[in-house]
Amino acid sequence: MKLTAPARAVRPEPLAPRPVVVVLRVKSRVHAGTRRGALDHVGNYN
Repeated sequence: MKLTAPARAVRPEPLAPRPVVVVLRVKSRVHAGTRRGALDHVGNYN
């Protein structure tokens, strides 16, 4: 429970979905050359 308070302060609920989208964008950028790799990464990470 002690970890829940700081986690909420650092990453509120409304900001939770945002980082996920950013991460997916970064992964797709890293594997922009291979569309198959990007799709596979998105599927595996999600």
